[in-house]
Amino acid sequence: MKKKYVLLLSYALSAGVLYALVERCGLAGVREAFAGVRPFPIIVAAAVSLVFRILLSPLLWQAALRCSGHIARYKDLVMINAVSLPLKFVSPFRLSEVVRAAGLAALTREGFAAALGSTVAVKVAVIEATGLLLLAGALLKNYFAAAFIIAAALIIFPAIVIAIGRNAAVAGAAPWLRNLAQVACPFDAPGALALLPAAVILQAGEIACAFLLINSLGAVLGAADILYFGSLMILVSAVPVSVQGLGVRESAAVMWLGAFALSPETALSFGLLQSVVYHVLPAVFGSVLWLFDVSMRTLAKSVGKEIMGYAP
Repeated sequence: MKKKYVLLLSYALSAGVLYALVERCGLAGVREAFAGVRPFPIIVAAAVSLVFRILLSPLLWQAALRCSGHIARYKDLVMINAVSLPLKFVSPFRLSEVVRAAGLAALTREGFAAALGSTVAVKVAVIEATGLLLLAGALLKNYFAAAFIIAAALIIFPAIVIAIGRNAAVAGAAPWLRNLAQVACPFDAPGALALLPAAVILQAGEIACAFLLINSLGAVLGAADILYFGSLMILVSAVPVSVQGLGVRESAAVMWLGAFALSPETALSFGLLQSVVYHVLPAVFGSVLWLFDVSMRTLAKSVGKEIMGYAP
């Protein structure tokens, strides 16, 4: 029951932030920005979103599983990933790793802790990849002080994750904690660095989507700006304080893009389009698959019971 209240609070936070942003930027200005939207870039962005979120994301997950000595079929991972996208909108704190781990444990013989280790490893790789894109954007914009801080964070973050994994694996640690030590396995394995290029490509999909959506609004923004501010938006919206980053993503767009490059109305319109095209659309697609596939409905019920204590 408490999880339901947390979810309601997350939706209330998202709605309140979006309302405040619309009030600040002016509804008339936002309507005007949307009135001039060009449809073709949005269609291309929607295609990019579905390809990257539905088809390519499971490949990175499969690579992480392979690095830690686990095998899973690509078809199963695609199904789990598709189910997880709509479920993330009904689970608190954006628990995508838990959702996918529950699905993997339901479809395979992997224990939940091992499955969770693989999904968290993917998240670590994705965060690192986003940081690399942010570093590239900072260097292109000559933000050298920011680039130094980002580079330091890129070194410290995985080191902390690996240290946690190694300490959890020591003798005397609880069995479930020793299992969770597998989180760091992909980063200790010889082929670990292979995850980062794949993760960079995956995150570049969201940057490409941002470029297309900004273009659809008729705005002009340099590649360095899109790379830098787009990566910042991805990182900030990953903080689990709202439903799928709704409200947080739009606030970041208005704060940064609205201050440096775009008008606040255009920046807010872009943030809303990014949320709908790259986050809501794949979830809707997963929901449609859920409606027409009995096996996916069964899987969704198992995952729902695992993470929420009740079937969705």
